[in-house]
Amino acid sequence: MPSLDGLEWGRLGMLAAGIVVVVLVLLLLARACSGSSATSKNQAYFNEVKTVLGKSDAAGAQLHDLLNSQQPVRLKQVQSRLTKMRDQAQSAVTAATSLKPTKQVESLQPWLLQTLSYRVNGLDCMISGMPQAYHAKPARAGGKQLVPCTQRMLASDIIYTDSYSTPAGDTLQKDGIDVQVPTSVFLDESDAEVLTPAGMAAVLQRWKPSSAAHGLHGLSLNTVVAKQGDGKLVTLQAGTVNAVKVHGMSFLISATNGGDFTETDVVVKLTIGTGANQVTKTATIPSINKGEQKTVTIGGFESTTLQFDKAVPLNVLVTPVPGERTASNNSQTYQVIFSL
Repeated sequence: MPSLDGLEWGRLGMLAAGIVVVVLVLLLLARACSGSSATSKNQAYFNEVKTVLGKSDAAGAQLHDLLNSQQPVRLKQVQSRLTKMRDQAQSAVTAATSLKPTKQVESLQPWLLQTLSYRVNGLDCMISGMPQAYHAKPARAGGKQLVPCTQRMLASDIIYTDSYSTPAGDTLQKDGIDVQVPTSVFLDESDAEVLTPAGMAAVLQRWKPSSAAHGLHGLSLNTVVAKQGDGKLVTLQAGTVNAVKVHGMSFLISATNGGDFTETDVVVKLTIGTGANQVTKTATIPSINKGEQKTVTIGGFESTTLQFDKAVPLNVLVTPVPGERTASNNSQTYQVIFSL
């Protein structure tokens, strides 16, 4: 028969083991609850951040539309639209100051505020400098005056990515918190040209087409090069049949601005074949300065849409810009026979 002492010690051991299990379970539950609480708090915070950024990003989208307007815009209209953008961007700053960041990202909150403030500063800069820049002659002088304004906007995007969103994402990941940090862009990537005096001058010229009407405008087509999938380059020649392999094919089209002004949004059109078998694709030169040469690439052709049994015409057109009087050097037609 076991001794009474042995039974007592056995019971005590079972009790101790039970206590250890209960403690471990409670610790696991506490950790799970803590993690769930941290996730929900950060999710709520970044939902509010996304709403705030939406106001600021909307102002940036309006700026993009203004900078790329193809219609005349009077100074009074420019100022009015910029003021509305500034007020909207400022409302984002005001809303951001009332946000309560979580402990994980509390130290990063000042960078969010600085991001939004730089956008307001950039718009304020444009509002104050626009009257003089708008009437400046040459337009490049006005463009130079406005470049510091757009640079503040670019800086805001860099600050947001490098000092706020990326560190915030890294911190959340380190703490095992699965919450997405929202993205934010104020100056659209396609607007990078306005960071130069020439680019901003082009904007001013588009707003005042009559001021740019006097003088030489025009682009010319230089070369059309077929780049095959094997890397071989075939420079197309007029008056002969050019053999080109379709697999991985794209066309490199170069044009030169022979006018006196920076031209923007120049459409390059490539057409293969005629009638029902015609294939047309386009590309755009965002901005090209006086005397500058630029190249666009047009690709994405499917072999099923091209003819292989005979030579077909391939036409390339650099669309004439406003004020261009001579367009005879803007296009060329080549004969091309395709193979696989």
